[in-house]
Amino acid sequence: MDLFCILVIVAVILTESVSIKYDCHCKTGCAETPENCTGYCAKSWSGPSCQRRNVALYQNETYQLGVYQTFSNILNKTVAGTSDKAVDGITNNVFLAGGCSHTKQVPEEHQTAFWTVILDQPRLIYKIRIYQRENQYLHARLNGFEVFVDKELCFKWINVTNPSFIVDIHCQNPMLGRNVTIAIPTPNSLGPVLTLCEVELYGCADFTFGGECDKICNCNDTEEVCNKITGDCAASGCAIGFTGLGCQDPCPKHTYGSMCASTCGNCAAGVSCDRFNGTCLNGCANGWGTVFCNQCIRGRYGSACEGVCGQCLNSEACNTTNGFCPNGCESGFTGNRCLECIGGFYGDDCNLKCGNCAEGKTCNSTSGICTGGCVGQFIPPMCSLCLGGYYGNTCEATCGKCQDGTPCDNITGICEDGCELGWSGEQCSECAGGWYGDSCESQCGLCYGNEACDPVDGACKNGCLEGVSGERCQGCKHGYYGAICNQKCNYCVNGVCLRESGECVLGCENRWTGENCNICGPGWFGQECNQMCGKCAAFEACDSKTGECPNGCRDGWNGTACNVCDSGYYGEDCRSRCGSCADHESCDSITGRCKNGCSVGWMPPMCTTCNDGYFGRACVNLCGHCLDGGPCNKVNGNCDLGCDSHWTGEQCEICEKGHYGKDCDRTCGKCNNHANCNSMTGRCSNGCLDGWSPPFCAACDDGFYGVECNTSCGRCKDFESCNKTTGVCSNGCQPGWTGGPCVVCDEGYAGPKCTKCGRCFSGEPCSEETGECPRGCSDGWEGGSCIECVPGRHGSNCNLTCPDGNHGSNCTSLCGHCKEGTICNKLNGTCPEGCQEMYKGPKCDQLSAEEIFEEEHEMITRVISIVIGVYIFLFALLVVILCVCCSNRYCKHGTADTGLT
Repeated sequence: MDLFCILVIVAVILTESVSIKYDCHCKTGCAETPENCTGYCAKSWSGPSCQRRNVALYQNETYQLGVYQTFSNILNKTVAGTSDKAVDGITNNVFLAGGCSHTKQVPEEHQTAFWTVILDQPRLIYKIRIYQRENQYLHARLNGFEVFVDKELCFKWINVTNPSFIVDIHCQNPMLGRNVTIAIPTPNSLGPVLTLCEVELYGCADFTFGGECDKICNCNDTEEVCNKITGDCAASGCAIGFTGLGCQDPCPKHTYGSMCASTCGNCAAGVSCDRFNGTCLNGCANGWGTVFCNQCIRGRYGSACEGVCGQCLNSEACNTTNGFCPNGCESGFTGNRCLECIGGFYGDDCNLKCGNCAEGKTCNSTSGICTGGCVGQFIPPMCSLCLGGYYGNTCEATCGKCQDGTPCDNITGICEDGCELGWSGEQCSECAGGWYGDSCESQCGLCYGNEACDPVDGACKNGCLEGVSGERCQGCKHGYYGAICNQKCNYCVNGVCLRESGECVLGCENRWTGENCNICGPGWFGQECNQMCGKCAAFEACDSKTGECPNGCRDGWNGTACNVCDSGYYGEDCRSRCGSCADHESCDSITGRCKNGCSVGWMPPMCTTCNDGYFGRACVNLCGHCLDGGPCNKVNGNCDLGCDSHWTGEQCEICEKGHYGKDCDRTCGKCNNHANCNSMTGRCSNGCLDGWSPPFCAACDDGFYGVECNTSCGRCKDFESCNKTTGVCSNGCQPGWTGGPCVVCDEGYAGPKCTKCGRCFSGEPCSEETGECPRGCSDGWEGGSCIECVPGRHGSNCNLTCPDGNHGSNCTSLCGHCKEGTICNKLNGTCPEGCQEMYKGPKCDQLSAEEIFEEEHEMITRVISIVIGVYIFLFALLVVILCVCCSNRYCKHGTADTGLT
């Protein structure tokens, strides 16, 4: 069995050794691990996994202070509230059911009350549950209660609120003891009474902990019982694969084992190892082996197993730390790691020979490259072949002039594809016949009699052929070309063409084209290429002899030569279309203008289509309000798609009924007989419907309001008009009226005109319909509404007699001229004792006839005196004016006569 198999077996054993020890307390459905019970918990056990136990249940020793309360229960049986009733397992809180412990209310005998249970053995006490009786009012009896474990305080109730029906408490710290006491140290308003229907002391089963005892201990020693509150394993520490307080946390990533103190190996993809045994379940990272992935596999070395071993002798493994081969290398390899070839060789198997490296150096043992370059004319980087142009064993011989510059044979120097022009021989090192010069690069001229020229300087010993010129008979005479210079150059610039082809190297004269300048250039035709082509279709060239266009003319052109504008086109290129001329005439072929004007709907001078928004002859008419601002028909102006809102008519130029204004967006008022208003001003020419105000009939007339202006305003202050929408009087109401619209009588007013109620008989109210007092007035008042004092009375209550000298209603009338020392009657103003002199009548308010005459005479005399005074004043004023005028005239004449200045 190899090491790997042993490690796998150990890993499996370690994994299976992590087991959970517990006792099942389920009635049914126990599992191998403490999970939720499928059935109920066994008696005295509770919690999600039935691991929490009530250690007080059925304990034999219980005590309580005070005389037991005996009473008849709901079955009319006499029962006693003894202390054992609090640990009998019955949590029913109905007191009369007889399941609660209880003491009598005897405050004169005892000032405290307590209850004690003695457990069968010392228990760790932490969490306690108390069930009270059902009467919520009596819950106050438990206020201030204390809990002791072996006479040490575990808990004290300090809340201001009463304990609830079920009271869950826990000690400040877990306490070990047997005696658990619940006490009321001082009496409350109900006396020292203690009623406990059930007391449960919770403790976790061994190997579980927590408030609900639902957490499992994870101690290294499976026999160790962990702390039942915190889960801490004080003796043996955490089980393999766990850490943290309570040993509940799995090992952090890349750690495992006891106390998670071991570091994982190099698992594949960087995942963590198994936290219990450290194995890499998905294999190792590249280069690593074993189940723990902590050693290099065979053939690898280095701290990260990144190195690959070399060719060690007999395929031995290299050192896993430094990669050295312990017993040397395979044949052809060298170095500590056997990764290098011996001198002069390279390749994976070190069996390839290096080339001719410079300075006698060896090549790279892997690639065979000569890093320092080559000797002689060898090709780098391998230095095994001659450079182009060289041959021989040492690549020092120069190749001849091989065809197309191809290299010669590396060994013999032969040009296998022949020689360059002018050279001959196997190695192309001699001039061929008809060539001369140091490099045989020059061709002999046209020597007389086709003789060969001198191979050194190319001279023709017996002269040139006829028509040939030049020192070496290599040039034609000016204006000629051809192999024997017997063809004349065409229309070349300056008459210069190539000797061989006649090509005009300096270009062609105007109107000619082609290499030899013997073809008419684009756009020209005729024998001398001096006639211009017309406008052929697709910009094709015309026939160079006839000028005809092979595929017709471009748009707008006509004629055999396509040099005349087509009907309906004009312009320099005949590409502009004529507009819509009147009577379908064609436009001027140069300017494009229509001589006799445009068709209707077209705009001069070019007779283009009317701009959007215009129509008619010369496009001077504005369109109406077509739908969505669209254009009208440019001939008749009709809006073919309809009108914008509030417009009508074929041309959408008329306001729709009920609208007016520049944009027909204003609504007509309430015109008489529902007639339409003026479409421009909005005025109703025949007046308004009743209640509406002219001339626009858009607002209510004064005195009316409402949607239809058919409701009359109320009694607004100062007879103002009300708000024409709401009817509210903005500045208030006339006296006697109230409310926003002033249509309701104010308090103390009544009747159709809301007149003020007077002083009705016996304080009765006046009639709401008429405002009058139905049974008359109180004393001192009169009138239908009882608002006037009876004659001879005045004051706010009409209870004051008129003062002397006054009489009548409210004492507003003055007495006449009664006899001195007497007063008039205060009811009717008569003078019972007679009148003063010159007065007469019952009230002594009339002058006698003599007195009237004297007063009239005196008045006339005064008027005459005033008139005479006015006349005298005017006469005096006239005299003064005349004197001033005469004086000015005298001054003027005097100055003229004397000559004084």
